[in-house]
Amino acid sequence: MSLKWQGRSFPTGERASDVLMAAVMTDVSSRVPPRDARVYAIVHEDNHRSLAVCRRHGLTEEMSRPHPSYRRIVTPLAALSISPGRAAEAGLERAGAVEGALLLTGCWR
Repeated sequence: MSLKWQGRSFPTGERASDVLMAAVMTDVSSRVPPRDARVYAIVHEDNHRSLAVCRRHGLTEEMSRPHPSYRRIVTPLAALSISPGRAAEAGLERAGAVEGALLLTGCWR
């Protein structure tokens, strides 16, 4: 997500980060051929904002750590939706999902 949208909400109260995460989850769930039914994220342990986004979207199960400073979290894939207009408004024309994996490495304090 661009810096301009980090921490921002739409007039409806929806967080831009939640709109992005919903788009990613929808993108992964609608791939053909179907991908694994689970999505995981690798997030720096100090990236509390990204960890909170993941928790809000059900990524709560901790797996082995790929590095001492990073957490790997996973959840069953939930079908979420986003309107094309809302995605374009936030500059999210293409979600950044690759084979069901998200890499959220920025660190906000």
